[in-house]
Amino acid sequence: ISKYYMTESINEWCAWDAKIILPETITEIGAFAVYKSCVTFVLNDGLRIIRSGAFYGYRDIEMTIPSSVKVIECEAFIDNKDYLHIKKLIVDNEPGAVKIHERAFVYRPNSERSVEIVYLRPKTSWFSKLIKKLNHN
Repeated sequence: ISKYYMTESINEWCAWDAKIILPETITEIGAFAVYKSCVTFVLNDGLRIIRSGAFYGYRDIEMTIPSSVKVIECEAFIDNKDYLHIKKLIVDNEPGAVKIHERAFVYRPNSERSVEIVYLRPKTSWFSKLIKKLNHN
């Protein structure tokens, strides 16, 4: 793992009760950085981008995306036979604050799988944002 970019792959490393907490210096998770891993990842608050294929075959069922993440690219969570178990993505932000590619979750053809995306913050209207800005001036 480099200082700013997680590129080294954790290939098929499994310890069912293991947890990796990414340091705040990691701003991007690169392609195939987490390859078929069943380790639980706690994403850091400095993370900005989750690249294509970053969680190829990731085996955990739930993940929380910190508010600092702005982009989740195409095929970031990609199926590998029966290994994609992620069912719930919790986003610590409002809808629209994170650009989640429409094909961020890719499954086998004819698969019945789906991923629930839960936003922890309600969408702020333009009027509410204006009132907040006026109150801070």
